[in-house]
Amino acid sequence: MTRRHFRIFIFYPLVALTLLVLLAWAVTPFIVKHYLSAYVEEQGQTLSLESLSIDYFPPRVEIENLEITDQSEKNLLLEQAAFEVSLWPLTSRTINIAQADISGLFIKVEQTENDLIVAGINTAQFTSTTQNEQSEIAEKTEAVYPNKPSQQVSPSEETETTEQQEPLDWSISLPLFTFNNSQLSLSRQASSSAPILLDEVTLESLIVKDLTASATNIQGDVALSAQLNNAKLSVSSQFDYFVNSAKATLNINGIQVPMESLRNFIPEPFNNTEGEFSLSGGLQLQLANLNGEPTFQINELNLNPIISNLTLNLDDSTQVTTKSFSLAITQSEITFESIDQILASGKIAIESAASSFALNSSQNGITAGYKEFSLSQSFSINKSTDKITANSSDLELNLNGISADQSSGESVTLESLFLTIKAIDVEIDEQESPILSLDELNLSAKNFDSFLAEDKRALSWREANIDKLSVSQTMDKFDIDLAQLNIADIVASENSLTSLAPMAKIGLLTVKDIQASQQGAEIDSVIVDNVNTYVVLNQDGEIANLIVDQSEQEENSNPPIPSEPQTDNDLNSQKDTNSDKLDNSTNKVSDSSSPFYVILNNYITTGDSSLSLQDNSVSPQIDMVLDVETLSLQNLNTLDKEQAADFVFKARNGKYATIANETTIWPLADELTMQTKLLIEEFDLPPFSPYIADTLGYQIDTGQLNLDLTLKSDQGILDGNTDVLLRRFNLGGQQESSTAVKTGAVPLNIAIGILKDSDDNIELDIPLSGDINNPEFGWKGFLVQPLRKALYKASSYYLMQTFVPYSNVISIAQFAGEQLLKVRVEPLVFAPMQTQVDDSQTAFLQELAQLMKEKEDSQLQACGVATHQDLGLSEVPDVLTADENSTALKLARQRSESLKEYLVKQDIASSRILICSPKVELSKSSQPSVELDF
Repeated sequence: MTRRHFRIFIFYPLVALTLLVLLAWAVTPFIVKHYLSAYVEEQGQTLSLESLSIDYFPPRVEIENLEITDQSEKNLLLEQAAFEVSLWPLTSRTINIAQADISGLFIKVEQTENDLIVAGINTAQFTSTTQNEQSEIAEKTEAVYPNKPSQQVSPSEETETTEQQEPLDWSISLPLFTFNNSQLSLSRQASSSAPILLDEVTLESLIVKDLTASATNIQGDVALSAQLNNAKLSVSSQFDYFVNSAKATLNINGIQVPMESLRNFIPEPFNNTEGEFSLSGGLQLQLANLNGEPTFQINELNLNPIISNLTLNLDDSTQVTTKSFSLAITQSEITFESIDQILASGKIAIESAASSFALNSSQNGITAGYKEFSLSQSFSINKSTDKITANSSDLELNLNGISADQSSGESVTLESLFLTIKAIDVEIDEQESPILSLDELNLSAKNFDSFLAEDKRALSWREANIDKLSVSQTMDKFDIDLAQLNIADIVASENSLTSLAPMAKIGLLTVKDIQASQQGAEIDSVIVDNVNTYVVLNQDGEIANLIVDQSEQEENSNPPIPSEPQTDNDLNSQKDTNSDKLDNSTNKVSDSSSPFYVILNNYITTGDSSLSLQDNSVSPQIDMVLDVETLSLQNLNTLDKEQAADFVFKARNGKYATIANETTIWPLADELTMQTKLLIEEFDLPPFSPYIADTLGYQIDTGQLNLDLTLKSDQGILDGNTDVLLRRFNLGGQQESSTAVKTGAVPLNIAIGILKDSDDNIELDIPLSGDINNPEFGWKGFLVQPLRKALYKASSYYLMQTFVPYSNVISIAQFAGEQLLKVRVEPLVFAPMQTQVDDSQTAFLQELAQLMKEKEDSQLQACGVATHQDLGLSEVPDVLTADENSTALKLARQRSESLKEYLVKQDIASSRILICSPKVELSKSSQPSVELDF
């Protein structure tokens, strides 16, 4: 080749090409800036570009300080951007982006009711232009091919086409891409009347390392650090993607979200939520294609979300608050092979502090919360085609400072609760009933307290423990096994505003070996230690120290609304309805299963136990304390009709009085069937006078009771005997009652006095019998009336024998239907206007004198009586004149003085004969007489 040819064909073309490239390199920035400025101006904006550098060898673009403004308002800013592509790797079909950096990008975005404006440019123009262009293309196609049929592509042609369209074997390599210090300003206004919502998205750093991409694989490292308002996000990931599989590692370095930063994105009423949410953790993700079905597996899942100082308003009346709440998911794995094959396992830990829930309604407000809460457990879940199994193991739950309050005054508090469960298993099978099992639940709770009002304690206890509770359930069948239950220092029904003692105090309640099912329960033993009960009755006979719900008490006190009178048709209809109900009820009973049974092998009360009663409804007030020495129940079995239960009770009242009872009873007998023996010794009776005075008719002044009772009941038929010893038994004043003592009757106290022996005691042997099915049967009458009857029976025999020789003076009778003796001293009858005793009265006078001689301690009261006959009147006047009344009284007094004179002549001391004031009786049955009484 000659020099001339070299210059013409090589040198000059190279120089020209170089000059052309240099010219293009020199003018390209100006051309780009010109057209870019023109377009921005068309949008009503102003473009400012400090530097634009475009290189061809190697290809490189660099921009500095690009700014778009609108009336001095910044809509877009790019401080620096640089992109460079290496040429040499292109020879191996690799696009190597040697440099990719973006820094200081700011974009303003405005969204209105109808428009979206990005960097001052309304995007609505692009949407309308695109739609118009698509319409024009469709019209032109239809005009050229008006009847063009749709083409069907055969499988072979489709394969060929696919092969032709397979991408070339090119790859992309990006060693490093940085995008930092950038910001997106969001402004949203849903309507012209709505407020403008402002938010800022800040991209602190986006770094992509070692990114390679080909037709079959994409892999690389990504790290992102960004903010939304004050919410911060920092994550990193490594990924490796293939056509049929993928692997990725995600590390959540830190997510911190103040709730107010998301307020514009949260709907009402939740947008008023306050607090902070944070999240850290990581996971490994594997994706695969198994038999045409996508599968994925998550390994090393560790997540730790934390909520702090949360205030969440669910609605106008419901609020949830918490100082802190954290959830830790560790060592977890999830495998998804198909919708019918899912596996999950791992550990969960939850911690929370100072949380509360408040519900305020127009009628009542509820506030509940706790100071500390923690939960940890291991879990596994396995879902197959027709079965789901779930397991929780090593569960631990810890709660402290639990409380719940109502504005009406009710409240519940629990200082602490600690719960452990060895295992919980759940199995759900589409073909069978769900199965639930719980193994070894242990619970410890301390200082429980509940109030119905501020000062009205319903129930409290110091400590409660549940040991080794196991439960299994299938449908309506269940089995419960409990090793032991302990509750210490129980207090029930206490009003701190009064001096009244709480209704019950229990030192320790222990229940051992409980086995229960849907059919019944068996308990090995119940032990109650140091149980003290206090019952205080007010003047109305109501329990004064029983704490009740005031609202329920008011509802019960409201009288029922009277119903309208029923017609005959209504009554007939009601009878038919009741008949139908009875038939249905009968059918239900016949179809029902066996009743729930209870088996209690042993119940016993230990320690210093007592039963106390203060009764203010009677006078005098009763205060009694029984110190319980033994209280036991054995062999209670409602499953075995032939099984008898044994009850033993021993107590002491004061230092000396004792009560002992041993009873054997058959609980399932059709009627009352039992054997009992009751022994009472040295029991002082006056304190119980108000209870038995109504039956006896008298108060008890003094007396001590010894009682030995033996009683049997065979199907409700009672038979037994009572030996009674009454020491120094004396009655006081009469008691107004249904068995009031009648005029002229011998009082019970006289009858009792007759029966006393030389030691001032009364001994009685009383048979007992009765039928509890008799409508007139009552236990009070059954126990007290025989005693009263025996006293009168014994005393009546004595009186009959004593006063028969003086039948003219003394008459004795017994009131029918009542245990009262009528011992009456007959009056000395006179003829009208007679004032002196005569021979017609000799028999009466002699017996009266003899009776007073034998009863040397007796005193006779003589009261003269005058009538209208003594005044010579045949008819009874309505009223007497003063003279007539004076005359009659004088005559009556003369009669009593005449009797006294006669008895003194019979050697009766005058001091034993008492003359009372004379009287005048104006009635048809009145007789002139002297009434006598001892």
